[in-house]
Amino acid sequence: MPPLRERRDDIRVLAEYFLDEFCVRNNFRRKTIEDEVFSTLEAYAWPGNARELKNTVERMAILSPSDQISAAAVPLEIRLAPDASPSNLQQTRDSAERERILKALDQANWNVSGAARVLGIERTNLHKRIRALGITRGN
Repeated sequence: MPPLRERRDDIRVLAEYFLDEFCVRNNFRRKTIEDEVFSTLEAYAWPGNARELKNTVERMAILSPSDQISAAAVPLEIRLAPDASPSNLQQTRDSAERERILKALDQANWNVSGAARVLGIERTNLHKRIRALGITRGN
């Protein structure tokens, strides 16, 4: 599954789901999220993916005194995020790692154990990196 930063359209649906689920689980009155909050949430890079979004929504629900969660309830680190995209250094690292893994997978005819030997890493670590980088056979 691609990272949340690549699925910005899912942020609204997930946030509303997490909020409803949290309110039911904790016997809170039903709360809603103002529309302006979603633009702030969609602009954030979500390095922690859906888990970070869930924790953020729960935090806003707890700290928001009214039944309507406003932009003021969005945590400061999300509102003031300097850049919604990963840093250039991180993009460069991920790109280089992706290329090297794809090359090793091609050399090993997409045998993950063989590619892990070529790369000199554990097979389980290679599986984790393949998932983290969103590598599929069609890349």
